[in-house]
This record gives sequence, structure tokens and C-alpha cells, in this order.
Amino acid sequence: MKKLLLVFLLLFPLVSMSQSAFVKTIDGMHFGRNTRIFQTNDQGIAVFSLDSLKLYKFNSCGNPDWAKQYKIPIGFYAGSAIKTRNGGFALLNRIPSANLYHSVVTLLDANGAIIWSRSLEDPDYIQYPYTISEDSNGNFVVLANASPLNQQGFFNTITKLDANGNFLWTKFYSFGPIWGGAIVTSDGGILARIGSTLFKIDQTGNLEWASGFGNTTSYLAPVEVSDGYIFTGLNSALNTVTFYKISKTGQLQLGGRKVTEFTGNPPQLYKKSNGNFAAVFNKTNTFGFSYATIIEFDKDLNIVRQSTLDNGKAGVILQGYHVGFSDENHTLLTGLTIANAAGSKLFFAKTDPLFHTGCDTTFAINITTEPVNPPFSPSSSVSSHTFSVVNKSFPVKNIPAITSTHCSSFAPARINIHADSILCANSPLALRDRSGLVLDSYLWSTGDTTATIAVNQSGKYWLRATTNCGAQTVSDTVMVTQIAFPQPTLTHDTALCQNSEVLINATLPGAVYRWHDGSTNAIYRATKPGIYHVDVTYQTCTKRFSGKIGDHEKLLLPNIFTPNNDGRNETFAPMEMCGVGSGKLKIYNRWGQLLYETSEINKGWNGRVNGQKTADGVYFYLLEYANFRNEQKMKKGWVELVGG
Repeated sequence: MKKLLLVFLLLFPLVSMSQSAFVKTIDGMHFGRNTRIFQTNDQGIAVFSLDSLKLYKFNSCGNPDWAKQYKIPIGFYAGSAIKTRNGGFALLNRIPSANLYHSVVTLLDANGAIIWSRSLEDPDYIQYPYTISEDSNGNFVVLANASPLNQQGFFNTITKLDANGNFLWTKFYSFGPIWGGAIVTSDGGILARIGSTLFKIDQTGNLEWASGFGNTTSYLAPVEVSDGYIFTGLNSALNTVTFYKISKTGQLQLGGRKVTEFTGNPPQLYKKSNGNFAAVFNKTNTFGFSYATIIEFDKDLNIVRQSTLDNGKAGVILQGYHVGFSDENHTLLTGLTIANAAGSKLFFAKTDPLFHTGCDTTFAINITTEPVNPPFSPSSSVSSHTFSVVNKSFPVKNIPAITSTHCSSFAPARINIHADSILCANSPLALRDRSGLVLDSYLWSTGDTTATIAVNQSGKYWLRATTNCGAQTVSDTVMVTQIAFPQPTLTHDTALCQNSEVLINATLPGAVYRWHDGSTNAIYRATKPGIYHVDVTYQTCTKRFSGKIGDHEKLLLPNIFTPNNDGRNETFAPMEMCGVGSGKLKIYNRWGQLLYETSEINKGWNGRVNGQKTADGVYFYLLEYANFRNEQKMKKGWVELVGG
């Protein structure tokens, strides 16, 4: 049990910590390897089966939210999909139209509803779309090939649409009739790959450079790292996956290509927010079984971390095809189970920061460097072209989404309501878990089920919560103690006079002070009228105290003065005066005759009348004035003149 010594709850952003990791399959047969997985804006998971155009949405625990199927009349090419910057999705497909095929881009919102769909059409070209990407302005970039209907030849095309699907421009290039992929680069340009050729263009499609690399036997899009670009190839002699790294101007780096021991189709590479990138490979063991293996590389192709899904623990053989990221704590993975009597199924996985899911093993990975011929600079003509943008409408069908869990794991969790604190009088204390865990449910001793509660009384409070997708129950208890704030001996309602000062004392043992002007002493020297306040922090409680220092009316006159030029007591004038405004001083003799008057009260009377000394004796004075409240006052009396 802990005692709380806390006053104010300051809300800071929490770093989301691991929830449950798992491997799940989606019921229903799937055949194609074209799958995509994304984290959604609500921390959920979206899985796309491009071959069947099915989009599944799950919550962060992998439980189904909804699923939809899009009735787009695609040709033999499955297409591509990305998550958009606003949390929706964009699809790229190839649709038939008469004896042609056209590229079609479809924008979905976060709930899978179609916002718009645009077909890029030209009656003279057959199109083969490959990849879609989005730039920082929300424009969409489509890489495709186009073949003239009645002519020989092939063109590589890059088309840009704005965020509403309006046509911006298309450029034609001539780097061969090979499949490819493109990305938007950090400078706003585009890096495209057509087979073994990579070419860089600016934001408007002008060619900056092109580099050829012989026969890399692959066509997947590259990824950008801080000092260059990385793309995959295939060692055709060994059927093993290779890596190339080039500079930002297309020059080969790292002394050649990196050769792995992974066989089969090269994987798609996915950039992480930390500057590294990752991919899923399929490792074949000596018995011929394939194991999905996730590897994270740094920018120089060194392995940072890796993990392999154990088919034995999962109960099915898993082939991974696509990696997606939620944040640095989770990695998402999707692919297919190997066909059995029930057929192939789509699987998806969520890992912890070490890529673990609960069914994990490790394989040794060997990567070597192999020299290759330096790149060459292929040439290409560049020409502009205009496609017609045609609005399309496709039906959407809601479909069921049923999942089965094969394995899961979670890290032991502990919550912490607070370190020690105190409940301050008349200040509610907010209690919440400060561990940073993602909690699924809350139950407080007060009966509240919210993440934060406010308490106003001393006593024992506990929280019971579930985390790791309900797999673990955690609890914590605190004792809240309320204290009375002592009253400092604060000086207040005191007046200043002339050049004096007032010491305002807020001293409390062990307290910390902050006055209205930022000073931090316990005692404040007030030199002018006003309201002074101080924030006193005592045992972590803070309370504001204030005091008023006012002006003061004071007028003290002598009853004798000696204007004899000895430098002492030469005039009849106020000995003390404050809080006195304008006024007039009058001097009379004993017979009531007015001898002298002045409005300069502070200077008084020097004992002379018309420049002549007056006789010693007693004189009558009358002082009329307005005080600091502008009240009219009168003061009268006798004063004796000696030695005039």
C-alpha cells in the first residue's frame, strides 16, 4: 500500500506500451499472395486481400469490426493498395473496357466507404498499372505501363491526380516493357523502378537521372533511407534474394550487392519511422517447410532484429507477404497459410517490439557481399500525355469476418496509480494509472469505470484493470491523506507613508514561495500601494494568499518654529505628510488679519510677510486640503514663532 503525496494532476501524453501479440487466421479461402496490412488511425488493423478485393477491419486486439468486398471488374492484375494520410485507403486496379484495359484509382474513407473512383482512359492504349503512392500534398502518383493498341512498343507512364481525383499530368518514358514500382521521395520527387532500371524525376515529371543494373530479375519498388535508396533483386543462378543500395544520384554503394540465403520471390520493403526498413522472407528448412521470417535492417543492410514464426506452435504453415507498422512497439504482418484440405487462408499477426508473437523461433541468417558491374545510364525520351478521367461507380458488399487465434503472448504488466501525494483542502485530486500501459477496462473502488477519477476525501482507493486484450488483470492501491493548509502571518491592510516600505511576511516552515513578480523569498518588501499575492507551496499543496497595502493619510505640524537662519526648524511646514493632495495654508495674526497663504503645503511659511520678518509671537494657521480619497479636510491651530 502506498501513501499519496500529490496535489495537482498534470496530464502528459502517454507512450503506448505493448498489448497482446498474436497470430490469427481469417476464415474463408484465399488464393492470391497480394495482401496488405496497415494500422488504422484508431490503433486498429486493416487487412486487404487484393486478389478478392476484400478489406477487413479489426480492433487493436484483432477482433473484427467490419469487412467489405468491392465489386470492381478487375482484369488479371490484382492491383495495389495504400493507407492514405487522412486515415482512409486508396486502391489501384486494372479494369476492362471494350478491347482495352484502363487504370482505375478508388479512394476509400476510414470506414471503407467509396469517396470517389476515377478511370484513366485513352482509346489508343492498353494500360498495366503497378503501384500507387501519395505525396505530402495528398496527390496520388500512379506508375503503369501503356501499350499502343495498333502499334508496337511500350511506354512507362507516371500519372499524378490531386486529392479529389482530378487529372494533373502524365509523362511517358521508354525504359522497357517490364513491371515496376514507384515511391514519392523526401524531396517531393518520384523514384521509379522498371525492371533493372531506376529513374528519378522531379515533382512535374522531368527526368533527373536514370541508372541501369543489368538483370536484377525483380521489379518491386525501392525504399528511401537517409543517404540513398535500397531495392531488391534475385540471384538467378541460386534463386536467392539480393539487395542493392544506391546513392541519391543513382551510384552503387556498399561495394556491390548483398546476397541472402532466402530463395524465391524478393519481398516488398517497408520503411520504418526510425529510418530502418523491414521485410518478411520465407525461410525454407532442410525438410522443405517454409517459415515466415521478419527482419529489420539499418540503412547499410545490417540486421537489427529478426524473428521467425514457428509453424509447429501456430498449427499451420505460414507464408508472409506484407509487413506494416503501427509504431515502434508493434509490427504487423500478413500472408497466407499453406493450402491443406481446408484450403489456404489469410493470416495476420501483431508482434511486440522484438517481432515476437508467441509462436516464435530463430534461424541463422547469412548475408554476403558480391561484386557487380557498376550501373550504366540508360536514356529515355520524355513526353507529356493526357488521359481522360472518367468517374466510376462500384458496389460494395458487407461480408462476415471470423477469426481464429493460433497463438498469442503478452508481457507481464504492472500499473501504478501514483507515487506518494497529499490531497489538498478544497482541491480535488485526480487519480489515474501512470504506467503508460494500454488498459482495456477500468474498475475503481468508487465504482467508476473511467481512466481517471477525482477524489475529495481521505481514504484508501484501488484500481483493477485489464490489459493485453483482456488477457491480464492488474491492480494497485493508494492511501490518500488530506492535510489542512496553515495560515501564514501575512501582513495585510497596511498603509505606506512617504518613502517607507512594508514587509509582507508569508513564512511557513518548509514552504516554497512565488510572488506576483516572480520573486521567491518568504518576505516581500512592498514600496507602493496595491494588492500583493503569493503562491505558497506547502507539502506539495499550493495555495494563493494576498494582502492589500493602501495609502495612508497623515499630517503632522509643529507648534513652534525658529526662522533664525541656523538651518534648523526654519519653516512652519508639515513634519510628516502622506495621503494629502492639493490644499492651501493660511497664516493669521492674533487679530484675525491674513498675513500669508500658499498652495505649496510642503514648503510652508518661513515667518516673513512681504519679505519682511515678523515679530515673535503666536500665530493662527488654517490648512484646507484634499486627501488621497479626494475628501475635503481642514486642520487649524496655533504656532509660536521664536527668533524671527
